[in-house]
Amino acid sequence: MNSEEQQQLEDLLSTLMESSLNDEEQKQLDALLQNSEEAREYYNDYIDTHIALDWHFGDKTLDLPSGLEPMINQKPEKKKPVIQFIAPLIAAAAVLAVVFLNQKSPENNKPEIVQKDKTGTYTLLKSVSASWDKENKYKIGDGFENGSHKLTAGYCEISNNKGVKLIVEGPAEFDLISPMKVKLQKGTLVAAVEEEGIGFQVDTPKTNVVDLGTEFGVSVSDNGDTEVHVLEGQVETVTGKEKKLINKSEATLITAKSTLSKQADAGKFMRILPEKPDEEISYIHWSLDEGQGKVSTYKGENVGDNDYDAYLKSTYSKGSGPQWIDGKFKGGVNFDGNGNYIETGFPGIGGAHARSVAFWVKIPKDTRLDQATSMIAWGSYLGKGRTWQVAWNWQHKDGNLGAIRAGLYHGQIVGTQDLRDDKWHHIAVVMFGDGKPNVNTHILLYVDGKLEPASRKSILDVKTDIDSELSTNVLMGRDAMAHIYGKKQHKVFKGSLDEVYIFNFALDDEQVRQLMEYNKVLK
Repeated sequence: MNSEEQQQLEDLLSTLMESSLNDEEQKQLDALLQNSEEAREYYNDYIDTHIALDWHFGDKTLDLPSGLEPMINQKPEKKKPVIQFIAPLIAAAAVLAVVFLNQKSPENNKPEIVQKDKTGTYTLLKSVSASWDKENKYKIGDGFENGSHKLTAGYCEISNNKGVKLIVEGPAEFDLISPMKVKLQKGTLVAAVEEEGIGFQVDTPKTNVVDLGTEFGVSVSDNGDTEVHVLEGQVETVTGKEKKLINKSEATLITAKSTLSKQADAGKFMRILPEKPDEEISYIHWSLDEGQGKVSTYKGENVGDNDYDAYLKSTYSKGSGPQWIDGKFKGGVNFDGNGNYIETGFPGIGGAHARSVAFWVKIPKDTRLDQATSMIAWGSYLGKGRTWQVAWNWQHKDGNLGAIRAGLYHGQIVGTQDLRDDKWHHIAVVMFGDGKPNVNTHILLYVDGKLEPASRKSILDVKTDIDSELSTNVLMGRDAMAHIYGKKQHKVFKGSLDEVYIFNFALDDEQVRQLMEYNKVLK
């Protein structure tokens, strides 16, 4: 069999298991099985796998036809010679269709004819900065037709309404073959499968992944090389005639020449997308438009009457502090990288609460690595994940140099684009919460209104401290640790800031664009 014939066979067998074959499809299956011994062997293996899965996880009292009992816990035996005529194989397929379609009514001797659903196989649940080819514009709740789809950027979450949810990360190309089968041509997805969806399959150009009740990630490169990472539970990969069981925290890389086992890396995958806020929203905003003096007043909504103003300071006793400049919208402030910073009266957003930080920044081309100190910071250093700092990345080991970086003390997420170009860029760091947010799964980065791919992510729970005596209020241009412990660290952020916002909820991509374009979130 060539690759095209194998794909055709897989599609036909998937249709057979899900519903029934029409006359034309039955003829195609007959021809494939008649003309190829490899196809007949694949057919037998496929049936073994599906019956075994149903037997193992479903109704073990099924009255299976003789010779089609599952092979679980049986010693492998040499295959019998392939029969000379195709009719018995087709008869077996028909019997299987009856078994799977009539489990609740075994007395019914005729199979129910189920038409293959051509539209709405999957439903769009969530979308973050998702863009599609052919100018497709999907709305939440829209159905996806069977067939090929191309997500050019962003993320989407879709469900087959049968216990399977997929988060697809663009750029990605994938084919929806049936409710229980997807082919990922290239790109990345995460499948979360409940008991109802056990047996769900993800095909790639190099392997077939069969779910055994789990959460797993699949990544396919442009040349078809496939990585499978099991985050929970188990999966089975079927590569040619080789089957391999992969357990939780294990991964495998499958290429045209080899299969390599490795440790699973949850940091490679987006496992959850944000919900809409379900509480009263609030925000605070420092416009930095004053142009004179040592104080920038705040504006906001639902933040009370406290003194949250921003005070321009210096680590030097006679230092002048940041300088007023022309900003992106009216005025702004410039930090010279030598002692000046801003301290506010606002404690920040604490614990695991959702949040968004947005601002404009301009970083000179000649900025040194030791001048990458936090642009925005608050929290403490009393434990891992207890600080919240937004800077640009200065360490090769953590990701791309110069890219936007959200750090949490022992964990960070780093973007891709080098911001050191002496141009204004709009930045948004968005974190959504579901009770236990993590750097790896709950933080999104935006640069100039577009979702920023992460060059590297850590796995660390977010526990921002705003209540202890050793926590600091929101700072601009200074490292939180140096400020908390009174270090006379004069090397601070070098660059300019304007229009700093902090929200108590996760902005969506449209709201990020509104901030960038209009300097406000439209109601």
